[in-house]
Amino acid sequence: MQTTTQTFATVYATNACRHAARHHSVIAERPFAGSLATRKVAANPMAHGGVTVTVACRACGATRQENRNGRHVEAGAWHRA
Repeated sequence: MQTTTQTFATVYATNACRHAARHHSVIAERPFAGSLATRKVAANPMAHGGVTVTVACRACGATRQENRNGRHVEAGAWHRA
């Protein structure tokens, strides 16, 4: 008889990670470097002028950049590590 116990890391390694908000770690913070808007990501001009933060997903290692200015956030697209 086989037991099928899966850890959190195993589930995310085998399935597509959805980068849940609770699994982010800030890995770098620097002065504002420009808009992160693309065809798929809308611009948020209110988030410009603060800091640009690089965030990593703890589950799969994917990263993205976010522009933050007070409560305003402009999140870029995720990139697999």
